[in-house]
Amino acid sequence: MWNKPTALAMTLAPLKDVLPQYGIDFSALARRAGIDPELLTRPGQRLPSARIQKLRRIAAQESNDPLFGLRAGQLARPGIFHALGLGIVSSTSVLAALRRIVRYSSVVSTNGRFVLIVEGPQANLETRRTEQTIVPCERYFGAVVVTICRILRLCAGPSAIPTLVTLPYQSVVPPEAYHEALGCPVEFSADRFTIKFDAELAARPVRTGNPELADEADRMAARYIEGLAPDTAATRVRASLRKASTRSPTSPSCLALPTRATSRAFRRWTGRTPRQFLTGQGDLLRVSA
Repeated sequence: MWNKPTALAMTLAPLKDVLPQYGIDFSALARRAGIDPELLTRPGQRLPSARIQKLRRIAAQESNDPLFGLRAGQLARPGIFHALGLGIVSSTSVLAALRRIVRYSSVVSTNGRFVLIVEGPQANLETRRTEQTIVPCERYFGAVVVTICRILRLCAGPSAIPTLVTLPYQSVVPPEAYHEALGCPVEFSADRFTIKFDAELAARPVRTGNPELADEADRMAARYIEGLAPDTAATRVRASLRKASTRSPTSPSCLALPTRATSRAFRRWTGRTPRQFLTGQGDLLRVSA
C-alpha cells in the first residue's frame, strides 16, 4: 500500500489515447515522470498521485495545446473506472450516479475526494482537498470535468447536462470551448471545482437505468475496496456483501439484462457487453451467454 495519495493507473488511458494526435510517445513521457510504462498494463495497478500529476503536466506542456485537457477527456470511457463506470451508466437517475461517484471516488484516487450537496433546487458535485492533496494542473481539471459529464450523459442523456461548472483557476481556454465540450456555462476563479445540476431533473428516473446491474457493480467496487484496505474495511464490506447477496452470484438470474439502449451504448464505449465487462473484472460472475 502506498503511504501517500494514490490513483488508479487505468485512468491514464485517455491521456495515452490522445498523445498520438500530437506525435508524442506515451512511454517516453511516463519514464520522464518516473513511471514504468509496464506497470500501466497491470489491472488495478495504483501509482503515487505525484507521479501521475507530473505525467499529466509534462504531457500538457509537450502538447502545447490549451485544449489538451478537453480533448483527452473526450476520449474517456466508463471502463477506465472499472466497476464504478458500469455502476454509473446503469444508475436509475443522475442523482444515483452522482452518489456512486462520491461513494467510490476513493477507488479511483485518494488525492482528495468528492462530496454531493443537495440543497433546494441544486445538486452539486464538489471536490474537497485533504492535507495530502496534490493540486492538479489546469488542463487535468478540464479532462476530469469532461470525463464525468460524458459518462453521466451516457447514463441519462441530455438530462445529465449540468447547469453550471465552476473551476478554481483562471483559464487561458475560452469559456466557449468549455461550453461546447460540456453543454453548459463555465465560471473560473471559483473557490472549488463544482459541477451543478438541477436537483429535480437529476432525481428523475432514466429509461436506461438497470438497478440489478448497478447493484452488481456496487458489490464489485466494494470487493475491490476490501482488497485495497483489508485491515480497515474487510469486516464492514463482508457484512454488507452478505446482507446484499440474497441470491447465488453464480446464477444467471442474479444479473438482469439491461435495456437494449443501455447495452448498445455500453458496448460502444467499452467494446464489450455489460456481461463481458463483469466477467472480465475478476470473474466475479459466471454468466452463460
